[in-house]
Amino acid sequence: NGLRFVVCERHQAPIFNAHLYADVGAFDEVEGSTGLAHLLEHLAFKGTRTLGTRDYAAERLALDDVDALYYALRDKVLAGAPPDVVETARQKLTAAEASASAAYEVPNAYGATVRKEGGVGLNAETGYDSTKYYCSLPANKLELWFALEADRLQNAVFRGMYSEKEVIEEERRLRLDNSPQGTFQQAFLEASYPQSNYRRPIIGYQRDFEMLGRREVQAFQQERYGPSSMTIAIAGDVTPERVQQLAQEYFGGWRPAAAFGSGSGNLAPSAAGATGAIKREPTELSLKLPSSPLLYMGYPRGDRDSPDAIPVSLLCSAVSIGRTSPFYQRLIKKRRALYAAASPTFPGEKYDTQALLIAAPVDGGSPRKLKGDLTRELQAVLDPRSPDALEEGIALAKKQAEGARRRALASNPACASALAAAEALGSDRGWRELVDRAERSEQTSPDE
Repeated sequence: NGLRFVVCERHQAPIFNAHLYADVGAFDEVEGSTGLAHLLEHLAFKGTRTLGTRDYAAERLALDDVDALYYALRDKVLAGAPPDVVETARQKLTAAEASASAAYEVPNAYGATVRKEGGVGLNAETGYDSTKYYCSLPANKLELWFALEADRLQNAVFRGMYSEKEVIEEERRLRLDNSPQGTFQQAFLEASYPQSNYRRPIIGYQRDFEMLGRREVQAFQQERYGPSSMTIAIAGDVTPERVQQLAQEYFGGWRPAAAFGSGSGNLAPSAAGATGAIKREPTELSLKLPSSPLLYMGYPRGDRDSPDAIPVSLLCSAVSIGRTSPFYQRLIKKRRALYAAASPTFPGEKYDTQALLIAAPVDGGSPRKLKGDLTRELQAVLDPRSPDALEEGIALAKKQAEGARRRALASNPACASALAAAEALGSDRGWRELVDRAERSEQTSPDE
């Protein structure tokens, strides 16, 4: 059915980490439904038809009634009903959901089960390119993980959804609406990606998010969360034979209504044409906000498989990582910048993206002056008349990259994370892309 597993045997300790990489993120949402991927992630551990409920048959009827109240409320909002009418409808929705929860829900049943059996680190995160779910468990609980995960993916019940939306609304206020840096970052993305889906906030636009009900979440899950969109890596005290046996038992019969394949070519029809529209002509954006000064400088580049991906990554490391880097030595140490860093991708890498320089001037400093300082330092490193600086920087960047890769692969969680992403996005080579990219990085010349 297209679901892929990668197994890394590590028998040093009786524990394993399981990492599910869903090749669907905020980028894949249809226009007008932003925030769906993030909302679905928030609801991921709310339970199933058998876990987290006292009586699912009765609970299902109660949740249907809650949904009816939500869509009635939405109709009133769209029709421009008076505020008091809208507020009354909202209160009815809140009361009905609270009543259903009190009568039927067993709170946090999924997480409590994992913790009771010795599990740690249960979490999930949504990005533009993917959504990830992971935890660690004792080795003798491998089948329990399979049972829980298969049930969660195939029989999820999004109970408590409308109260969870309120939690996310508060998250938006903290991270975006009431955060000068969040406001600035969002404006920067919209200026950089006028037509690409990377321009939209992961948390969603408020006008879109308010219109999302359970039907929209269920449709998104059924369309995008099929087995061929999933890659699972398990690292730890397990064997491939046992994993394969359990995978066939618990996932072999999974046949979704619709599913898209993994990889950078994986696009829902709604996302087609929204991948390469990054602004490439020079553009300047300036905002006055109640915040310390901040500077973003974006440089357009291709996706993770483009020829410039590895050279750009090495260059970002060469100029900004460590106390010997030019940014530290000539900007931070000399008090021309409070901090200065470079990221090879922002905000994703599966589609055409940008490298980002981010810096803050010292107290009283000007972002515009700092822009000139950053540009000069970058040009100095790339000056062909002084090749030693670039050669030394790239050589150090390669050592740092290899060291970081080895350190990451030394732990089960980081190893599973790296293997799952590489298998999902690594084209025909799958997880071997980890080795391939390391070799290509080592062979990359300063000229590139």
